[in-house]
Amino acid sequence: MLQAMNVTVGYGEKAILQHLSVTIPQGKVTALIGPNGCGKSTLLKTLSRVISPSSGQVLFDNRPLHRWSTKAIARHLSLLPQNLHHPEGITVRQLVEYGRTPYVSHWGRLKSEDRQMVEQAMVRTGVDEFQHTLLDGLSGGQRQRAWIAMILAQDTDVVMLDEPTTFLDLSHQIELMQIIRDMQVTGKTVIVVLHDLNQAARYCDHLVVLKSGTIVAEGSPETIMTHQLLEDVFSVKATVMADPVAGTPLCVPL
Repeated sequence: MLQAMNVTVGYGEKAILQHLSVTIPQGKVTALIGPNGCGKSTLLKTLSRVISPSSGQVLFDNRPLHRWSTKAIARHLSLLPQNLHHPEGITVRQLVEYGRTPYVSHWGRLKSEDRQMVEQAMVRTGVDEFQHTLLDGLSGGQRQRAWIAMILAQDTDVVMLDEPTTFLDLSHQIELMQIIRDMQVTGKTVIVVLHDLNQAARYCDHLVVLKSGTIVAEGSPETIMTHQLLEDVFSVKATVMADPVAGTPLCVPL
């Protein structure tokens, strides 16, 4: 179980999250949603130990996150941030192999099970066909799928994704959201920052709505996705109806 307890997080003297507490449902897909600048990415970085809170603490399996070793954390928690950087001259396959780093020996050699995880991740994301291509030679969407493959290869209990549909066209966005659902089916806990409210409602089990660094609503899409919430949090006038295909809430602007 991953939880933040009364955390305050900021940059310099500016507080982004203020006395925030949240428990992430285990084995579910949780979406962090809210307007720009509300603290979604900051919360994700705090839950992954990229950022340390100035007060409060983050617990994983009832143990303070800062007490876990870096290698142990990397075997349990993975994060795909918004801003991605990679060494020059790296191929898709080499990038995906980095996902197995927490499991390799001091010699850095991949075992057969590591190579199998890499192969499966590339096939699942459709990047196996250009696995020997340099990452710099790919389109933005292809590159994003390669990073997703690396996260799949890491095979952690908790997966955190910050706006993972960036650079993807609609068909690949849908494919990625299905990959996220597949992660949940295999028992993983997924936390994803999303801007598309209809994607959040359709593919996620639990929504955490942030505004100005605090949580203003939390629960299932069916429970909290209302026209009043859309107006109060997102300043959008919309009606909420049942999606005729999925049966989940569907936001339709007025």
